[in-house]
Amino acid sequence: MVEWESGSTAALEHLRTVFADATFWKTLIRHLAQEHTRDYMAADNTALVKSIFQILGAGPLAVVLPLVDELLLSDLREIDRHHQRAAAEVIGGMFRGSKHWPLDDQRRLWDWLEPKFERILDAISPDTQVAWEMLVRRAVLRSELTAQIEYILSGRDPRRNMPLVSFATSLHLDLRSSAAFAQAKREFVVSTTIKSLEWQFEPWARTYEAEYWDALTSPFAEVRSAVSENLRQLAEIRLHPSFRSVDALLERGRASDTGLSLLVDVDAAFRQRVVELRASLERWRAERKPASSGSQPYDQAALTVLAWIWAAAQDHRLAVVLPFVETLVPELFCMQEMLDNDELRETARSVLGLVASLPFPASHVRPVMTTLLGLLRTSASWRVRLDVLPVLQGACGPRRRR
Repeated sequence: MVEWESGSTAALEHLRTVFADATFWKTLIRHLAQEHTRDYMAADNTALVKSIFQILGAGPLAVVLPLVDELLLSDLREIDRHHQRAAAEVIGGMFRGSKHWPLDDQRRLWDWLEPKFERILDAISPDTQVAWEMLVRRAVLRSELTAQIEYILSGRDPRRNMPLVSFATSLHLDLRSSAAFAQAKREFVVSTTIKSLEWQFEPWARTYEAEYWDALTSPFAEVRSAVSENLRQLAEIRLHPSFRSVDALLERGRASDTGLSLLVDVDAAFRQRVVELRASLERWRAERKPASSGSQPYDQAALTVLAWIWAAAQDHRLAVVLPFVETLVPELFCMQEMLDNDELRETARSVLGLVASLPFPASHVRPVMTTLLGLLRTSASWRVRLDVLPVLQGACGPRRRR
């Protein structure tokens, strides 16, 4: 803990007296739980709680924990989102402020919260999901469960928060479950953990990738949305170039025929996954029945992939979308041909329009142009040949210099 100068002793003792008073914390929690239009944690609120525990250490825990327990140990599903948000702000502030506590005090705080993880997760509703997500992420960066997760995890070594990381990485999809939101919110917790840990999530990445590839055809839109988002993030953390120095980077670049590939090319395993995805889509398309027969695996998988490409193409880490463009462009045009599924057709059209505007690296221009020209020459569908023209024009037309 920090050792304060002797001149601050009187002020610190006064603060200890104030913050050891249960009346102060009851009033503060009541204020935090007031109704607001926002559904996320307020930085000022969490910073206040964090500062108190940074300065005074674990002293106020004896007063604060029972008050937070009054919220968490009652039926969370009957507590409105404002009270859940207040609980997330207090918990996030305590954990962010505990960074330099003695290990015994940190363990005491984790021992209090760890048994409550599953209960909090079960009680998350669409109204409170954002607040808990923020708590998870900011606990690692700076850390309602995912706002709480975000607040606890973001920007910190995951080993500082292993109980929370272990809980998040124990959550997996149950493809047999019909509880769509229950499954989706578990994956949103995983998503927040990936965003918070970034490349440090690698030890768990391959397991989740295999799980999500198998879930592309989930019948539930909420689950497919979570799967597409998590697959995108897992793909992006694959690309994290690391060199001892700028000189080492330049040396590697000079030793390679295409030095740029060190920064923008994904690995061969990821490219192979995309090739396998194309084969699966072609198989599902061949087996597809009219939409009037019910939901089709091809349509479900296609919408998942389109959501993935749409999000990835608008991210600054553009490299992960390039293998999709090179490999899946012919399939995107086929998706536009599904005249009995308006959602799929219009989504594919939007994604192709976005693809046409991508700033392709020089090494990727020729493969993309070759694919588009091949479709223009050989496609048996006059609609596909017609649809290729605006995409080709956008992809190879003049670009305004910025």
